[in-house]
Amino acid sequence: MSPLQMKVIQHSVETLQAALVSNNRDLAKLYSKYTKGERHLLEEGLHAGQPGSLFQPITVHSDSDWIPAHPEEPQDFERFYRDPYRKTPNSSQKTIYIQTIGDFVCGVCLERLCSSIYVKFVGVLVKMFSQH
Repeated sequence: MSPLQMKVIQHSVETLQAALVSNNRDLAKLYSKYTKGERHLLEEGLHAGQPGSLFQPITVHSDSDWIPAHPEEPQDFERFYRDPYRKTPNSSQKTIYIQTIGDFVCGVCLERLCSSIYVKFVGVLVKMFSQH
């Protein structure tokens, strides 16, 4: 795929809402425990692609990018949450390592990511590495 043929992947507001909003009581109870800032970060997914949003459309640069090379059936949050094969921390796996690649300059975004991971996986250590 040449630069002129780059494909931009962006979901509609309806698709995002169907994927991210749940009426499941267990999930709503977990969500209610998040701080205002953590809820704001999670709700950013509903505004993907809008100016100033943390989540922007994905640009596929070639056929070897992850999305075209690994086709997957769409999955909403409910299915993800209930998936018995979803990786969850355990006593032998309790650290998540994050390493930036390239010139990733949004320190606030990285802090938010680390914070949300720490909240999602209670008791897990989050360690960040930078190439700089």
